[in-house]
Amino acid sequence: MVVHTLGVEMRRCLFCLLPVLLLLGTVSGQDSDRKIVALEQQVANLTEMVNLINAELNHHKTRIAFLEECECLRKCVYEGIERRHNSTWLQDICTSCSCQDGRVICTPLVDNPRCLEGCVVNNTLYDNNETFERDPCTTCVCKAGEVKCNTSQCPILPCLKNVTLTGQCCPQCLSCRDRGRVISYGRVYRPDACTQCICGDNAPLSTCTVQSCPNVSCIGTPIVSRRECCPVCKDCPPHGNGEAWVVDECTNCTCEQGEETCVNETCPFLNCSHSVTIEGRCCLSCEAGTLLSVFVVLSFALS
Repeated sequence: MVVHTLGVEMRRCLFCLLPVLLLLGTVSGQDSDRKIVALEQQVANLTEMVNLINAELNHHKTRIAFLEECECLRKCVYEGIERRHNSTWLQDICTSCSCQDGRVICTPLVDNPRCLEGCVVNNTLYDNNETFERDPCTTCVCKAGEVKCNTSQCPILPCLKNVTLTGQCCPQCLSCRDRGRVISYGRVYRPDACTQCICGDNAPLSTCTVQSCPNVSCIGTPIVSRRECCPVCKDCPPHGNGEAWVVDECTNCTCEQGEETCVNETCPFLNCSHSVTIEGRCCLSCEAGTLLSVFVVLSFALS
């Protein structure tokens, strides 16, 4: 506002001199001397006016600076918060603070007996000899107004990746659980013949893939091994797995998981003098009425 007023006054004085300057261009001689004297007088008046305005402007600048400095000095900034002069607040439940001429002054509240021997941590008052946890890894005790803490040391874990659960101090190995089993992180395993799993970034759940099997066409029943995923043919062409057949009257064969097994019938010793062949049977049979006595049989056996 003061600077604007100064500019207006100076422009007004210049407009006052403009007619005089124009008049000097049209006169000469004594008239010219008188005009010059009058012009010098007006210039002197103008100079005095400008000096007065500058003095007033400097006075206002000094006053403004003083007021600004005074106001800043009276305020307080405590823990990032601006406080007004003479304002008071509680730093914690046992400490009162105030702003006095730009200075923060904090004093203990002596009217609370617990504050004399207790400890204040995070605006919580703990009694003398009271134990508390500052965090899951730090246990503290209040001793006559002084807080003493012990920090737990965590062991080195023999695993590729670990995780710290909420509310716990030390990390633990990241693992998966599958059908009652604990699987370590990074391990690839097979819960069955058709499934391959890995305990990875999806822990505690494993990521698994299931093998798909092609269609098989067997003569007999396909076989599924405990160590293999997909069924396979275990035939004995032209016979299938599990099939039994007769080669002749004395030979019986079976196919078990691709292995052909044949058994030849063993014929018993005949105690007769004449034997015959019966159709459909492997072994000879004694003809009726040709059985020998025990004595004769022994004689033949010893001879």
